[in-house]
Amino acid sequence: MVFYLDFYSIERFGKTKLGQMLLYAKQSQSRELIRELIEEIKPRIEFFIKEWSIDAVGFIPPTVKRELQLMREIERQLNLTIPTISLVKVKTEVSVPQKTLTKLEDRVENAKSTIILDDSRKFKTILLIDDALGSGATLNETARKIKSQSLADTVIGLAITGSFSGFEVISEV
Repeated sequence: MVFYLDFYSIERFGKTKLGQMLLYAKQSQSRELIRELIEEIKPRIEFFIKEWSIDAVGFIPPTVKRELQLMREIERQLNLTIPTISLVKVKTEVSVPQKTLTKLEDRVENAKSTIILDDSRKFKTILLIDDALGSGATLNETARKIKSQSLADTVIGLAITGSFSGFEVISEV
């Protein structure tokens, strides 16, 4: 299962409030904007964890190198009381962000070859958190690895924002 807290944008209306917060926080590298985004999403994530009996969480690691990494800040500032599984992004000669790939099969292959699980603990339900969901390839491939390594019985994906219909490339974030 994959959920998202809000759409990134809605045709004819533009970016949602959360979509705009995500874009500005990530692009500006502003600690204040990142803090505001986290304040907005934290109660929803905590409710989700309780509602779905989540006993571990994983944060999808970033591809683009930035001084201030949004997902690391989210992990740090959420300060969750449940364990965090270790997900590692393989550094390659040329890092290819998912948002630059327009073909679904390219996104699947990129996710498959760049995310590694560095964990061996066992959990009932793991929540994978990502910033933006376009095709779902990264969350799906990470969940597939978790299941194939028997780290969890159930894996649920949660993105801060997602595309409105089908496979869209959310290119700004």
